[in-house]
Amino acid sequence: MWDARTGSQIGPALKHESAVYGAVFSKNESRILTWSSDKTVRLWDARTGNQLGPALKHEGAVFSAAFEKDESRILTWSKDNPAKLWDIAVDLDFPADQIKNWVRTVTGTELDVDSRQLKNIEPERWRRMKADYERVAFAHARVCKYRRANQWLLFHPQ
Repeated sequence: MWDARTGSQIGPALKHESAVYGAVFSKNESRILTWSSDKTVRLWDARTGNQLGPALKHEGAVFSAAFEKDESRILTWSKDNPAKLWDIAVDLDFPADQIKNWVRTVTGTELDVDSRQLKNIEPERWRRMKADYERVAFAHARVCKYRRANQWLLFHPQ
C-alpha cells in the first residue's frame, strides 16, 4: 500500500497473480476486498496486509465484487461464471478480550504457558468461567452488528 501524499509505501503489497481490476475498503476500513484477472477475489487485513482466508475462485476473470450491507457476505461476478455469493460471516464486534475465555469454556482446557501444554480446567473454576462467558455473550448478542456470525445466537436463537 502507498501513501499518496508522500509517494511512499505504507504496507505490504496486496498481490494477485495478474492484473487487479478493483479494490474496496470495508465500512470500518479494517478489511480490503480485491478482484483480479487471475480469477480470484481476495480479502485482506487492511492493517497488516495479510490475506484473510483462501482466495474466492471463479472460472474467469473477476469483474467486480461488493460487500453486503452487514459485510457478512461478498457478491462477486466474473466473465465466465454467474455471480457468486460468499458467506464470510465473522462476529467482528465480539469483545476481543473474551475470545480466550470462549475457547477455555468450549474446550474445558487452557494453555500452561510455562510447560506449553494443555491442562484441564478444574470443574468449579470452569463453571465460573462459563457463567462469565455466557453473561458477556448474552449481553453482546443483544447489540451485535454481525448477528448471522454471532456464536451465542447460533446456539441460542430464541
